[in-house]
Amino acid sequence: MLMYCFIKSFINIKPFPIALGVIMFAFTLEFLQLFKLTEILNPYNNSIIKVILGSTFQISDLLAYSFGTFIILIIEYKIQK
Repeated sequence: MLMYCFIKSFINIKPFPIALGVIMFAFTLEFLQLFKLTEILNPYNNSIIKVILGSTFQISDLLAYSFGTFIILIIEYKIQK
């Protein structure tokens, strides 16, 4: 929701394309965690990469991203009516 609102504050387009882009970005980062990208990119134990990419894959995160996107779209479409 935070990323959606940040992008929406700068770009005035319909809610669905922004929400779709944000959830695709979030899912991509989550699946990169599944493939241990931080271990591949982190030969010198760089904690910044761990903070940005995360370190553990969790299905509950995917559910939270999906739920947040669903809620923000409901709110946006209710406001537009």
